[in-house]
Amino acid sequence: MNTYTRNSTVGDLMEDLRTAAIVTDLVKLSPFGALNGEEEGAEMLTAFLKYLPLRGLAAFSGGKLTDEMLNSMLMHLNWKIKSSNA
Repeated sequence: MNTYTRNSTVGDLMEDLRTAAIVTDLVKLSPFGALNGEEEGAEMLTAFLKYLPLRGLAAFSGGKLTDEMLNSMLMHLNWKIKSSNA
């Protein structure tokens, strides 16, 4: 069973089908969410996000994603993982 923390990377969550949609919504709250696959540097952005810790999304969000929101999201993700394994 995976347990996600503030130090888990965006890539970790994107690889898990149970959590990919939720982390995609989180990325939209960051400045990176305004970019799409047609933008120059999309490959570099994808690589950057893959290794970015979740706490980094909060830091880059300009207040759109607070630490409290991140902690709440992590509790939800970990509950979802635990529930799906039961």
